[in-house]
Amino acid sequence: MQKTSLSEHRFFLLPLGRYAKESYSCIFGQSQVVEVMQEIIACEVPFCPRFMRGAAVYGEQLLPVICPEEMLGLADPAEQGPYRQFIVIRSAAVDPASGTNLLAMVASSRGLQIPQNEEDKNLEYFSPSDQVPANGGLLNGIYSGQGRRLISIDFDRLLLGAAMEAVA
Repeated sequence: MQKTSLSEHRFFLLPLGRYAKESYSCIFGQSQVVEVMQEIIACEVPFCPRFMRGAAVYGEQLLPVICPEEMLGLADPAEQGPYRQFIVIRSAAVDPASGTNLLAMVASSRGLQIPQNEEDKNLEYFSPSDQVPANGGLLNGIYSGQGRRLISIDFDRLLLGAAMEAVA
């Protein structure tokens, strides 16, 4: 375990749910969040993983709509309400065809938050190996503190896989 201070970094939290008596949130760096929208028009995409809720038009691009609760095995049907926000996320990965950063849309029924507590900024880092029910190798890491876990999803790997399949 490695002690990490996030106090000099600006980030956002997206509450996901509870598992094994701990609260989980997805963590996004300030440079990752492009836009937060209240409504979108998305179409279903057949034969996609369960966590992919469809695709939506953003500007001139078609973006995957991803549900992190489903991806991480944290979805609780009793708590899942309608999606309140759609967060456009910028990946550091570059589209091999266009040379631009890949984007995705994250569906949220709870809403993006700015951390207010100092406890949210002094956390311990854990390897993502078995800290959440399902991770599929798509996690960068997990930060833990004060009975909550902050999960960093590897959107680069997730989106590069989709981009490479589209080009092939």
